Amino acid sequence: MLSTGLNYLPKQYPLHFLIANSMLPDAAKAVQDRRQEAINEGEEAIGNFYDIMNMRDNNGRNIMHVYALACSKSFINISAAELLLKNGVEINIQDNHGKTPLHACIDAYTNKFASLDNVMPFMGWLLKNGCDPEIRDNNGEKALDQLQRIVQDKARISKPMLEKMYENSERKRLEGLKNFKAQVEEVKSDIIQLQKDYREFGENLQHQIERHGIPTTERQQHTTKHTAQELSEERSTQAYVPGYAYKVNRQREDQAKKGCCVLS
Repeated sequence: MLSTGLNYLPKQYPLHFLIANSMLPDAAKAVQDRRQEAINEGEEAIGNFYDIMNMRDNNGRNIMHVYALACSKSFINISAAELLLKNGVEINIQDNHGKTPLHACIDAYTNKFASLDNVMPFMGWLLKNGCDPEIRDNNGEKALDQLQRIVQDKARISKPMLEKMYENSERKRLEGLKNFKAQVEEVKSDIIQLQKDYREFGENLQHQIERHGIPTTERQQHTTKHTAQELSEERSTQAYVPGYAYKVNRQREDQAKKGCCVLS
């Protein structure tokens, strides 16, 4: 028993297992690696690759059946289905019960693997990519007729309607992706600005340390700067005014006697 609740018999291929358990990144990597190996090995290996991509489990399901059952519950995973389609996975293949991946979408809903809000856009994607809505299962039922029976009079099910749902969902997905990328760029810009601000702060602090020592508070920073300026002016005055140094020293001695804090 897999995490999706799909009960498979022992004969199950690696890709079926990965997709049934929604391990889509692993499945995508496996497909891409195997395709590259086939390209490197030559034409015969490429033919074998397409056969592997359409292998069936004991229920007669290929990978797209499994995807429809296990992963159509999250429409954001559509890129994985697109990868399967580009690599030769058939979407009109019928399982042991005559069901196509389009029928499998209905089974995903009836078995509570997915909601109709996710199932119907994925059915639209299948239809838009060539899935035949006229194929009947072993009970003689078309997938769209089966879906119509489920929704009853709430909506009129048709191929154009489902394709439109797919287009709307895809537009929202792309808009969400665009907004997400914009937010990422905004965060990156904020980080760059923050790094610049910290760098400038560090340079200014280093400059102050070299000139005045290490200020620990804003008041000390101001006092250090002010005192340094006074010392510079005082030294200039000592150099040019006769008797100034003697006068200043006497003032300091008088202040010290009174208990005042003076610059040493």
